[in-house]
Amino acid sequence: MSEPIKILLVDDDPDDVFVIERALSDSPLQVAITHAGNGRDGLNRLNAEPDGFDLVLLDINMPVMDGLTMLGQVRADDRFSELPIVVLTTSREKDVLDEALRLGANAAASKASSFEAMRDIVQSIVDLWSGTLWRASPNS
Repeated sequence: MSEPIKILLVDDDPDDVFVIERALSDSPLQVAITHAGNGRDGLNRLNAEPDGFDLVLLDINMPVMDGLTMLGQVRADDRFSELPIVVLTTSREKDVLDEALRLGANAAASKASSFEAMRDIVQSIVDLWSGTLWRASPNS
């Protein structure tokens, strides 16, 4: 049995966290999700376990430390130069998504408003990262 994909989910919105975790649970891949409610907590978790995560899913609009600030600090640390970071944000502004990419995100996408669309986005992220293809059944 393979090791689970260790994902750090940095998001302060409980509804978004629920949807993303639910979407990831539809994967046939094993995933282990660690949640941080803001950028500072996310940065602390990364620093506590520099080799502890395979992927970061990062929101932008959060209290204490926003996602762009966290992203800039993570990318300034050589230990995390290869860590895939995907920004998922409620923003639909191209400038915000472009800034995330400029700061070093591997990908940036706007969050979807329906579970099915969000599941598709999350599936695409895992497909890209893991090199595998998985799809939830259309009836799930």
